[in-house]
Amino acid sequence: MGSISTGVKGIAAGIGAVMVVSTAVAMGLSPATPPATAKVPHDPDAALCMPAETPLFTCTLGSRRASVCQTGGKATYRYGRPGRIELSSQRLTLAKRSFSGGGETQITATNNGYSYTMFDRTTRTAFGADGRNDPKSETGLVVRQGSKRLSSRICDNDTPISSRSRGIIPAGSFVPH
Repeated sequence: MGSISTGVKGIAAGIGAVMVVSTAVAMGLSPATPPATAKVPHDPDAALCMPAETPLFTCTLGSRRASVCQTGGKATYRYGRPGRIELSSQRLTLAKRSFSGGGETQITATNNGYSYTMFDRTTRTAFGADGRNDPKSETGLVVRQGSKRLSSRICDNDTPISSRSRGIIPAGSFVPH
């Protein structure tokens, strides 16, 4: 019974990632695979970038990752596992919003009516009389079909979106979540 329980917990924990992959398969998208010369990263927080690319952001979601990688003046969103890219898009936008005690930066990738918004936010968690500001940082991935939110997950790691993204990814609309 323990192994069945563990398997069910693992499935439940990965539901957001499964929804993304299932959506891509249902839409008839064929899995993208990296070139045969690509090295598979061994670090569990490593980006899904090719050796000549620069990672701009990586969100670890269990065994899968969402990464944005830079090659020259272009950026690419990839989702999947090291050695097996399941979804890829170069249609990216960047949005940023500031608010009292913090702010949020987002990179949104689009593909056939679906959007994949990676976010990096800092919020203030205390408003003490002494002026104390206890910041909380979070990164995550929100998947939408049109305006309907399909999943929202917090990353296992807490890596901020690189400031280099602003010079590479065009401005877009902020996605409330």
